[in-house]
Amino acid sequence: MPSRRDTLLDAAIGVVARAGAKGLTHRAVDASAAAPQGSTSNHFRTRAALVSAIAQRLEERDAALWTDPPGTLEELLDRLTAFAAALCADADATLARLALAQELPDHLAGGHQRLLAALREALVTCGVADADARAPLVAAFLDGLVQHTLTVRRGTPFDEDACRLGLSLLCAAAPDRPCLASHSDIC
Repeated sequence: MPSRRDTLLDAAIGVVARAGAKGLTHRAVDASAAAPQGSTSNHFRTRAALVSAIAQRLEERDAALWTDPPGTLEELLDRLTAFAAALCADADATLARLALAQELPDHLAGGHQRLLAALREALVTCGVADADARAPLVAAFLDGLVQHTLTVRRGTPFDEDACRLGLSLLCAAAPDRPCLASHSDIC
C-alpha cells in the first residue's frame, strides 16, 4: 500500500497531466486524492517543494523499469521499446512530465541527465558505436514518439514495431558513417 505522501504525489501527477503545471495547487491535489484540505501542504509546504517531489517521483517510477541493465543489443531494443510502451500506458505520468518539461524544465533536467547517462552506459555495454552521440538521439526519438502517441495519436495503441524499427536504425552499426557528435546537442 502506498504511503500517504506517495498517494498525494500520484494525485499531483494526475493534476498536472489534466491541468498543466499552472493548474497545480495544494487544494487541487487534496481534491484529486480525496484527502482532507491541507493534507498536501502538510507534506509539501511550498509549491516548489511539491514540484520537486513530483519530479523525483516520476524519476523513481522510470528507474523501476531499469533495474537490470541489458547485456545485448536485442535486450536493449526490447527494454527501450517496453520503456516507451510503459510511458504511453502511464499517460498521466507522461503527460505530467511533458507539462513540467515545458513550464518548469529545471525540475526535470537532473533526471534527464541521469537517464542519458544510463542510456549511454547501456549502449556501450551492448557494443553500440558512438554511444555518447547516439544516446541523446535515442532519447529524443523516444520522447517524440511517446509525445506523438499521447497527443496527436491519442487513443491509438502504441506501435511497438515502429518503435523497435526506429531504435534499430538509431543503434545500427555504420563504421563508415559514425554518428556525429555535433548532433548530441538536440537533447
